[in-house]
Amino acid sequence: MSAFLPFTSLSPLELDPIFESAKSAAAAGPNAINGTIGVILDEEGYVLRLRSTKKALNLLHENEPLGYSPLAGVPEFLEAAKKLVLGSAEPIPCIASSGGTGALSVLLRLAHATGIRKVILPTPTWANHQRVITAAGLEIEEVEYLENDQPSFDALSDKLSSLTEPHIILLHACCHNPLGLDPLRKQWQKLSDALKSTEHLPLLDFAYQGLGDGVEEDVYAVRLFKDADIPCMIAWSASKNHGIYGLRTGAALVLAPLEEHVTIQQHLEIISRSIFSVAPVTGQHIVAITQEKFYDEWMQELADVRESLERKREVLAQIVPVLSDRCANAKGIFLTLPITDEQSIELQKQNIFLAPGGRLNIAGIPEGRMGELAEGLKGCVLD
Repeated sequence: MSAFLPFTSLSPLELDPIFESAKSAAAAGPNAINGTIGVILDEEGYVLRLRSTKKALNLLHENEPLGYSPLAGVPEFLEAAKKLVLGSAEPIPCIASSGGTGALSVLLRLAHATGIRKVILPTPTWANHQRVITAAGLEIEEVEYLENDQPSFDALSDKLSSLTEPHIILLHACCHNPLGLDPLRKQWQKLSDALKSTEHLPLLDFAYQGLGDGVEEDVYAVRLFKDADIPCMIAWSASKNHGIYGLRTGAALVLAPLEEHVTIQQHLEIISRSIFSVAPVTGQHIVAITQEKFYDEWMQELADVRESLERKREVLAQIVPVLSDRCANAKGIFLTLPITDEQSIELQKQNIFLAPGGRLNIAGIPEGRMGELAEGLKGCVLD
């Protein structure tokens, strides 16, 4: 072997906390209650296969395209994504991406290309946001998202008023990860009014459309910024709402003045080309077919998922009353429990696994086991 060992200069890194917690839950066996990674499972513990997307996949298998799509993505998919996010297939800059994380990565690099170097990040937030931001060459300035345990943009607004240069503002469009607590519409409106007179650029992480209040209801923040003519970037994911996690299907969309569209589209495509060339096509075709042929069935299935999530939160609230307010206000698949790391370790002894920080994915737990989970929380964590 060569005497030159270049990789010895590498320092060990902290492993991804969410995937490590999921690994521990998997090692505990099938009887473990696994509330770690953000996947929607059925009552048997398997990834939920939506009937609508399964029908789309069956149609696709009859003549599945295996070649490259255009750099921007499969045209029918881009049209479907824009309709879901904006209400119509408007001619805005848009590109298919490798999941919602790929969309975030592309859009952060696009913002970097404009000269912006800093991101305001309300915390707590998704654990991977920090990595994606810094990988794009941007700095992070954190502000508090909660005030008296409720969502608030006050700290963000105070921060904005003190800045002298444009910043990216990374926000969850709905179904906050990890809290499940979203701002009120009047809070979004107040923030929109404040942004109109600034040069700051919102980036909306939109990973859970349809799992909060509904497909149309969950787009409120996006449409608000659009109607206010506020330049905005949207990282949209089809993973949860179409049940195609491993197919890595998402879209990066940009709201900007018409005269800037061609240049923005060029940048999106070249940035994508430098990261993952072109996005995987199978998921794009599944989304396009689902939206064209099975839209009503898909909408009903999402409604069924929302009802199941609500029933699960009701069980938690009934058995563990201290969680009542959190459960009543939560949207989407996550809750963050008020527990310490030591209490989380104690829960693991009962075969109950959470993500770090007390994040609980209730969508990954069968309804039939919610009572067991609640009793475990009641007895071990919240006495």
